[in-house]
Formats: sequence, C-alpha cells, structure tokens
Amino acid sequence: MNLTDAIRREMSIFTLSQTTGLASLIFLAWREKTSVWDQWSEWDFADIPENTVSLCDLLGDQEQLKLAADIALGLLKEIVAAAVEQENAEPTTVQAIEPKPYTPLLSDYSRTID
Repeated sequence: MNLTDAIRREMSIFTLSQTTGLASLIFLAWREKTSVWDQWSEWDFADIPENTVSLCDLLGDQEQLKLAADIALGLLKEIVAAAVEQENAEPTTVQAIEPKPYTPLLSDYSRTID
C-alpha cells in the first residue's frame, strides 16, 4: 500500500470538517512553501490526527497537490449531489381551503327542546 492509500484509509472516518481541513492544510503548505505539519501546528487543526499530517509530509509536492485536489473534487461532488437531490425532491403541495359562504354553527346542529 502506498502513502496516498494509507492517508485515504485514515480519511475514511474523517468528518466533513476534518476532510476540508486536511485539504486546506495541504494547500496552505504549498502556498507558504512549508510542511503540512508546520501549517497544522500554526493553525491548530487539532481535530486532524498527527499521523495523517505526518503521512502527508512524506508525500512529494505533486502527490500532496493531487491528494488535495482529489479531496476538493470529492467535496465538490458531495455539494453538487446534495443540490441535485434537493432539486429533485418532491415539492410539498399547498392545497387551498375553499371558503364557504356560510359557516354552520354548532347551534345549527343541536336539537331544540320544545
């Protein structure tokens, strides 16, 4: 198993926040020309396991960027799928109540005592 597969296996239990955070850390590390570990420490992304961060730093630059891009693409697909699902959901239909010109009263139904 290669490093990317090991990272993906660890990510399989990540929350949406953790997944987004890891991609962000990789992109920040690339932008700032630092390690993912440095960004993790600086931004205090404590919810992302240290082991995952360490594995990311063992990847080459191109592998890191590919991983981050794959993560971003997966997140985008989730957003689009949720939007399509919401769009295709059956709309609730509001039915109007027909107004009655005369609304019967309870007294209309009661017996009268003679």
